[in-house]
Amino acid sequence: MEKFTKRFKGHNLISKIVWVKLLAIIIALQFYALNVSAQEAPLVSSYGESSFNVSGYVMLDYDQYGAFHNKSDSQDDNEEEDHLEIRRSKLAFKFTPKGPVSAEVEFTYHDEYQQDAEYDLGDAYINYKSHGNLNLRLGKMKEPFGLERQTGSTKVTSIERSMVTTAFSPGRSVGAMFKVGEPYYSMAIGVFEEDDSQAVQAITSRITYGFLDPQRANKHLGLSVSHRDLKDQEFQIKERGESNSADNIIRSAKFDASSQDIAQLEGAWFTNNLRLQSEVAVSSIRQINDVNWMYMGFYVQASYLINKGQYQYKNNKIKTKVKKGTWELVARYSGLDLQDNDLGSEASVLLLGVNYYMNKKFKVMANVLIPDISGNTVDDDQSGSGLSMRAQYAF
Repeated sequence: MEKFTKRFKGHNLISKIVWVKLLAIIIALQFYALNVSAQEAPLVSSYGESSFNVSGYVMLDYDQYGAFHNKSDSQDDNEEEDHLEIRRSKLAFKFTPKGPVSAEVEFTYHDEYQQDAEYDLGDAYINYKSHGNLNLRLGKMKEPFGLERQTGSTKVTSIERSMVTTAFSPGRSVGAMFKVGEPYYSMAIGVFEEDDSQAVQAITSRITYGFLDPQRANKHLGLSVSHRDLKDQEFQIKERGESNSADNIIRSAKFDASSQDIAQLEGAWFTNNLRLQSEVAVSSIRQINDVNWMYMGFYVQASYLINKGQYQYKNNKIKTKVKKGTWELVARYSGLDLQDNDLGSEASVLLLGVNYYMNKKFKVMANVLIPDISGNTVDDDQSGSGLSMRAQYAF
């Protein structure tokens, strides 16, 4: 108990208490909402053909893990750690005026273990849509890469995305993107610059196609590629083994690199309540002395909905439609090979999870993580598994 209390001391105490109280109030309101029959409606105001939409979410996470996820030499080999954190929260505003132009801006807040509380700007872009379904988007946005990365954090079936996604798939960057899409296919390409001190520049593209057969099973295929100018800066991939508050215990070699090329293949097969999904990624990094490093990763995931849930294909994404009392079972095996030229780590994580949807807005999640690692490691003790839990409210 003393260890747990110490983590809440310091300059982040006030902000942490405020946001935890906010989540508690929201949860209380949700329990109250379960006992009334009022119809749920999104926060949307309309002016003729224009609309203004407000949305957001709060995620409160609890992690517990053993020696595998901890690189500290001061910890007892068999001692477990636990951490409570505000993993993510977001408030988003989307304005769609009459005509082809729309705009969206998101404000985010997180207060994670081993990091300072931080307010940030999420998506912030202007989108122009022509009559031929061609979209031009300018601003800060997700780069078009990967199925799991394109799925919003409130919609993914596990608490954390797979190692292959967080290691290789680029996130949000500033740039310009062209995208064309129909109900069954999409093509996107853009030029981007990462919004950090390294200012990595990239060209990223993704193409997808959906094979829809309501009588049997639906299928989805996609391919993403990205070329990234690393500007001769220091490069290293570091992963936490799918537990956000853990240490970076899975690592590649560290070196100065000039460029990186990434290719990722995605596929899915799904019926109304069963979904199988997988992605495979390969990354080639060129060191400044022209030495090439090759890394790869993959995951295979299965999920099953119980009690009125349904998987649907919309806007080239697989969406989960749930009702009050829906359960979802999840299993995933992911592997990450960051070992080349006799340096680096190779790791795998088996995830078993369950999600419970109290209603469309409130979800509780639990994941058990069973990891394994070989190659260069940061700790001699790789024992222990992990447990992650989340309470999530989205509106």
